[in-house]
Amino acid sequence: ALSTWAAACSADPDLPLVPWKRSDNTDGGGWFEVHVPGPVAAGEEVTLPYGEEASAELLAVHGFLPDENEADYIELFDSAEELLRAVEAITRRPELSSRLPRMEASEGADYPLALRPGGLPACAHLLGSLEAALATDDEFHLFEE
Repeated sequence: ALSTWAAACSADPDLPLVPWKRSDNTDGGGWFEVHVPGPVAAGEEVTLPYGEEASAELLAVHGFLPDENEADYIELFDSAEELLRAVEAITRRPELSSRLPRMEASEGADYPLALRPGGLPACAHLLGSLEAALATDDEFHLFEE
C-alpha cells in the first residue's frame, strides 16, 4: 500500500517537490525516508507537498480542496511574445517586438502571464508585463529589468 501511495506522489522520488525516498534493507525489506527542511519536534505533524496541481486535480486525485491554491490561474498569454503581438494588434503600434529581449530577461519572465485568485497583487507579473507592453517608447526605457 505504501509503494502505491509513493508512486501516486511522484514517478521520480528525487524530485525536489517530493522530499522522500525509498530505502531498502539487504534482506529485501524497506522503508520511506521523509526529509524536512528543519528540526521537527516529537509528535509534530510532517506534511508532503502535492506539487503544482490546480484545485480540480487535487480534488480528483487526492480527494481534497485547499482553501487557497497558487496553482489556480487562468493563463492569458503563452509568452511575452504573444502578449506583445496582441498589444500590437489592439493598439496598431507596430514594432513592439523590439521589447521582447528585455521582457524575456526580466525577473519572473518564466512565470505564466495569468489571472490569479487574490486580486491585483496576485496578478502583478501579468499587470507589469502589460504595463511594459503598453508603455510609450520613452516610458519603456524607464522600466527596470
